Amino acid sequence: MDVMWPILSGLSKFRALRGSVLDPFSRTLERRMERELADDFKTTMTHALSQLDAANANDVKALAALFASACAATAM
Repeated sequence: MDVMWPILSGLSKFRALRGSVLDPFSRTLERRMERELADDFKTTMTHALSQLDAANANDVKALAALFASACAATAM
């Protein structure tokens, strides 16, 4: 197990490549889906915030919380 730490440490240095032109995984289906979902959420939140009023404030808050919980779940 002690052999794995130097390997993982070395791999972590490549994290800076994520999202760049040099990212070897940037064209995978999963990454494309991540970008599409992020764009979709941004569009949804922009629309929700443009319609924000006292009557739907809790719904918009719940929508934002849903995104925050999804981000927290994927960070694990």
